[in-house]
Amino acid sequence: MAVTSLFSDLKSDFKKIENLFVLFFKKVPSFLQVAETDLAFVAPVINTIVTLLEGPTVDAEVAQVIATVQNDLVLATKFVQAADTSANLSDVLNSIIANLQGLLTLAGVKNSTSVSQVTAYVTGIVGEIQAILAALPQAPAAAVKQ
Repeated sequence: MAVTSLFSDLKSDFKKIENLFVLFFKKVPSFLQVAETDLAFVAPVINTIVTLLEGPTVDAEVAQVIATVQNDLVLATKFVQAADTSANLSDVLNSIIANLQGLLTLAGVKNSTSVSQVTAYVTGIVGEIQAILAALPQAPAAAVKQ
């Protein structure tokens, strides 16, 4: 499957997932249901990136960043499953974005023959994480004491 076809209109996948819930279950899903489904879609793409970067022999620095992203995805999924939409979830999602964007600057990626494919996957994942962040429910403003 071509990278471009997999990630065509990826920024709208969060909304597409929401629409599928409405179509199948006849009700609007919660943010948590959509976010969990979207994170489940994103996680295997990380393994594709590893495969593109030479599989198990991937550069040590790249492997460390990938491991951090994978751990953050697990943590984000746990926050979503626990209905924790606090700043913790936002922090973890922003960490995923920062690490993936940083991944593209590493020599093990820049010197790879698959750099354009890896860049496309990273761009797609970042778009999805940004869509989740944009839909993240805002905490109610704290009451002001007088």
